[in-house]
Amino acid sequence: MQSQKSDLTSAFVLLKCSKRTHNDCRQIRDALIDQIGNIQEAYTTDAEINNEKWCVAATALIDAQDANKFKKSLWKVKTGGSKPITVDNFELLVNNQ
Repeated sequence: MQSQKSDLTSAFVLLKCSKRTHNDCRQIRDALIDQIGNIQEAYTTDAEINNEKWCVAATALIDAQDANKFKKSLWKVKTGGSKPITVDNFELLVNNQ
């Protein structure tokens, strides 16, 4: 019996939300988990890399052939309510091994 080759690969996401202050970014973290099915783990963070501050970090399994589709879905993440919080910026690091 042949097994089908999996094109899933691990990815790491750094995300910055549209809030002015990032002292509590649980809402966008939760929206990320709820709206993106590939997320394995997500947590709030206060990371700064190359003078860019990030408020959410996550790991995901994504289809290596559909990385651009995954990126487009990240831009669409937003919270509910009268003043939704959206994604201001993100960085996607994909394992290409």
